[in-house]
Amino acid sequence: MRERSVVHRGDLVSVGGAFVDVTTRTSEGFPPPPQRLAEFASANREGWAASGATLNTTTMLADYTGRNCIMYATVGNDALGRFFIDSIGNKGLRSGIQMLDTDDAGKPIETGAVAILLDEDGRHSATQSFFGGALNIHIPRAQQRNRDIALFLTGSSTFREGIDGTAIREIKTFTDELQEPNSLFALNLSATHPAKTTIENLLASIEHLGITPDIVVGNEHEALYATGEDTPEKAIMKLFPTSPLVAVTLADQGSLLRLNGYDELIKIDAVPCTVKHPTGAGDGYMALLVGGLCEYPQDEWTPELVRKVANMASEGASMIVGSSEPRLSAKEITALKEKHFPTEE
Repeated sequence: MRERSVVHRGDLVSVGGAFVDVTTRTSEGFPPPPQRLAEFASANREGWAASGATLNTTTMLADYTGRNCIMYATVGNDALGRFFIDSIGNKGLRSGIQMLDTDDAGKPIETGAVAILLDEDGRHSATQSFFGGALNIHIPRAQQRNRDIALFLTGSSTFREGIDGTAIREIKTFTDELQEPNSLFALNLSATHPAKTTIENLLASIEHLGITPDIVVGNEHEALYATGEDTPEKAIMKLFPTSPLVAVTLADQGSLLRLNGYDELIKIDAVPCTVKHPTGAGDGYMALLVGGLCEYPQDEWTPELVRKVANMASEGASMIVGSSEPRLSAKEITALKEKHFPTEE
């Protein structure tokens, strides 16, 4: 693909929750109460995996774009926190992970975790999230200065505490810097749910930031909850109406996209596959959609281009659910990119 001088080639920066998945096949004692989480994690040490929508998306975006990237997140000074940092092979990406002992009030910080119960076929049958100190995000001021940001990414879980939360203050320091004409702000609606991030906190936080997301991606359940509509077609028309691009994933029914300035919605079919691991498909879809589009300035986003990029994203999502991993490897991403956007001679 040819280089475009008008494309902003700066850094990829993300802010989000750091979590460790802890899987088990034993329903006894599941889900563990918060005070027994460490014991539960220790008993299921082989089931650990660094996770979180922001980590999944940022990792794949870094591999797709080849850009400098950094993820800002917080873990506790505990076994799960050390595991999370050690699991990130990209040194640039992990350089933003802060390991803290206590919060501002002196309360011990524990690493966020997701307890997962697998059924006999290895599929998720139940989950329980423990946020711990995942949203107690502090970014050294020295790392916020003079950073050339081309793409800023975060998820709705970072707005769980609304405009009074620590995360929103840190995020605003970055969104205030998105001044370049082709800088992008991408928002993942993961965790937009009454029990996690309410739509009121999400909308208040976005208003507080004073910037409209350029790309918004969520699944059908998140879109319906956020808008109060009863169909994805109605929901996508109300979801962040001034955002240039909004995508709603529909599981095995594919995805639906709205590109502002065009009347017709873009429908993308799902790529058939045998589901082995449902977690991470939406994150992979978003990473490939954002990665593909950020190679083009917004005035070149046409229905034809969006459809082409979304077809690649759909195939990537099917590869994830058809495997045992929540993320595509760098090799898989390179092959997928070359398939859909062959290098020009």
